[in-house]
Amino acid sequence: MAKRTSYFLGKISRVCTIFLDKVESSHLTPSLFVVAFSGIVALRIVIESLLSSTVVNNPHASSFFSLSRFMMYEFMHFYFLMSCILLLLFVCFTCILRYDYVHTLKFLIIGLGVFILLPPVIDATVFSGYAIRSYYEFYSLKEVFVHFFTFMSHEPLLGTTPGQRIVIGLSLLFLIPFARTILVRRSPSPLSIFPRIATLLFFVYLIFYAAATAPSLFVLCASALTGGLFNGEIFMISYAHIAQFFFGPLLSPPSLVQPDITAVSHFKMSLIFFILSLFLLLCVVFVYTRQLFIGLLVNMRPAQTLYHCALLLFGIIIAILVRGYGLDFSFFNLLVITALLLSVVLAWLGSVVINDLYDVDVDVISNSDRPLVSGIISDTHYLQLGIYLIALSSTVALFINLYVGLLIVGYHALSFVYSMPPLRLKKYPLIATATASLASLLIIFAGYALASPTQTTLHFPQSLGWLIFISLTFCLPIKDLKDIDGDRADGTITLPTLFGPYYTRVVVAMSIFTSYIASVFVFRDFNLFIPALVCGSASFAVILWRSSRATQHTPSDLLTPLYTKKSAHAHSFAFHRQRLLLFLVVFGLVYCAYFSGRINLS
Repeated sequence: MAKRTSYFLGKISRVCTIFLDKVESSHLTPSLFVVAFSGIVALRIVIESLLSSTVVNNPHASSFFSLSRFMMYEFMHFYFLMSCILLLLFVCFTCILRYDYVHTLKFLIIGLGVFILLPPVIDATVFSGYAIRSYYEFYSLKEVFVHFFTFMSHEPLLGTTPGQRIVIGLSLLFLIPFARTILVRRSPSPLSIFPRIATLLFFVYLIFYAAATAPSLFVLCASALTGGLFNGEIFMISYAHIAQFFFGPLLSPPSLVQPDITAVSHFKMSLIFFILSLFLLLCVVFVYTRQLFIGLLVNMRPAQTLYHCALLLFGIIIAILVRGYGLDFSFFNLLVITALLLSVVLAWLGSVVINDLYDVDVDVISNSDRPLVSGIISDTHYLQLGIYLIALSSTVALFINLYVGLLIVGYHALSFVYSMPPLRLKKYPLIATATASLASLLIIFAGYALASPTQTTLHFPQSLGWLIFISLTFCLPIKDLKDIDGDRADGTITLPTLFGPYYTRVVVAMSIFTSYIASVFVFRDFNLFIPALVCGSASFAVILWRSSRATQHTPSDLLTPLYTKKSAHAHSFAFHRQRLLLFLVVFGLVYCAYFSGRINLS
């Protein structure tokens, strides 16, 4: 008996070793991983839709548009859910087993492929005679702890399906020999192998259990954070409360979105898991590739990132205060705004990647700390990152609101013609800033459409739109000051290369001051003249700020620019007073937010 057991264990070990060797020797790039993961999730949704379309009482089976819309909601929901699971499993494998990062990703994409695709097939074949309904487990606080040990057996046919339980059980079982094979390779002490395997199994099951009970855990944690643990409210939360929270309709007004009532829970969970998966991804990248993370973080251009967020919020403010559209700042409305803000930030970062790819020659002179110039990332991987950022930002925006999503797609289109040949509009003065100004206006339109009852830009104040467009056209050349030497070498014509940094700053300062004064006439409220004069004068002074490092007194350097030279030899400009531009962005937003309630554009 012992010999048979030893032979059997040896056979399993050899099979695991061969499998791991093939997995580890396989080729995997970031783009292939994303495509494979997205394809597996899409295939899962297709399989479920095909199986459920044969059910007579399925409300989506008889309508192509209803089924397609529901599949989209399910895809987004499941994609971000599995992204969270993938990231957490990655941390477990790399921390507990000390498995190689790349090999872990290869192993997980295969394992998750089976884990994702097999459950609906088992439910539709083995358990076809039962009325199975797949969704989350809704547990009270006591039930969360109890059913952790009962393998989610509260309602066997509702929530976690038999097929899902079978696959989870098999996954934990098959992990044992693979984990042992990985640990034996590192030749640790035999006594440390089994505790590590037990720890891995515990955390893997904990991840699956947390995913299956996510709505319950979310509501319970929210209650605990808001004082429910001390006043006893958390102990009163039941299945009905959790179901009502996630299945309750988003009413409009005052809701920002109107998903179909049968898909509202998918919509809500998609937003939660999108934000959570993005947070987990940033944490993983920071811990495992800190140098790359810091390099990309610095390359975000904090002033312009905040500027894009301010544009979206300004659009929402116009809809709420200027047009008087009501908005209830409920939890899910705030969640929608947060998700769209993240989508706008991702869109901006995608445009940064495209711009950097075609500005390498300029950045070698003017921005030596850029990712491509510093060499912290390759051209190929940087391009793949840009494509993913653009696709993710567009998809999330389209998911939240179709019209808003199309505006974000339009933003990407403008960033392409701005940075890429053959047009490369950034090479032409005023045309370049007019293009950037139009792109900024699209972000404002997105915020306005999100908060508007019509979900479009209908009734957007035209005079205000023209003021923003013209003002930004003459104010945005400030961003070209740091690239003056690089642009000259590249043959790109900008206002700084034509007139020099000093006179460019004068033009920008005058433009901002004029914009504030013009807002009084556009808003038709002369009581705003003093606030506009103060804000415009303060902005004028910020731009023409005299640097303490100024040593030259030539006409063009009477007031040292916001960008000061790094070295006389390189003639490159470094961002010296970024906090002043941040001040301008926040200052303008506060001015618009505080005084827009007085605006009368009718």
